[in-house]
Amino acid sequence: MNSLNEESAKRLERMRIEGNPKYVWPEGCYGSAVGWLVFVGPSPGGGERVGPSRARVMDSGAPLWDTPFLEPFSEWSAGFRASLKPLVETIVGRSLAAGGSKLYTFVNFHWQQNPDATSVPSDGMQSGASAVLTVLVQIRPRVIVAMEKKSYDLLIRTLKDAGYTISCPDASVFIEINDRGCAHRFMQGFRIDGEGPLSKVLVVRSPQHPARMYNVPYAYRCARAIRSFTDQLLAGRSNVIVQERAQQVAAADHQSATRADGG
Repeated sequence: MNSLNEESAKRLERMRIEGNPKYVWPEGCYGSAVGWLVFVGPSPGGGERVGPSRARVMDSGAPLWDTPFLEPFSEWSAGFRASLKPLVETIVGRSLAAGGSKLYTFVNFHWQQNPDATSVPSDGMQSGASAVLTVLVQIRPRVIVAMEKKSYDLLIRTLKDAGYTISCPDASVFIEINDRGCAHRFMQGFRIDGEGPLSKVLVVRSPQHPARMYNVPYAYRCARAIRSFTDQLLAGRSNVIVQERAQQVAAADHQSATRADGG
């Protein structure tokens, strides 16, 4: 196991031997209380847009403790149902059955349902930034995946306002979307630096929103690209190189998911 996988094992052990901290989280935040992997988004998606705007409920519910977070795999949108298993297993490096299902969390800047990430009000997202930062500090994730550009940009501003510094490496990216020549050629990421509980956390912007990854092999390519980016951030690379082609996935899509199953 590399250091990232060792840290995921330690979180599972922590939940087995320590008591539940019994956090109370605001709307739009759900999953593990100690998520190794946190997906940060603009707002809860799916269904119809909810309105008009209202205040956020700050005591909406409690995060999970040593309990699998299974709802997204059966009850969320078709894109999440297709993409989430590849994403969680590959990025965490641990299958769902071996604990991966206990190690991920979703945190949203806005709290009202909106099926279109691009139309989530920016002012509403901004008003939720302090709540997002509070939840992230409680979780202390190892990897944060921003699901789209608005969330990534606001996360950077929120971290800088909190006194952290970031440095984004150059990146050369090619992730095939299909066999017709379409590909992602842009990704971003950084390590959080500075003093504070989120120092050294690795952040990557997903090449595609998980809700739009309807094809499982494509989801594996995106997942492997994110994991590769995080590994290179951890190694301190100044130039990240990510290459994921369609023909690679058939032989390799399940290998990353079982990296830590034996440990």
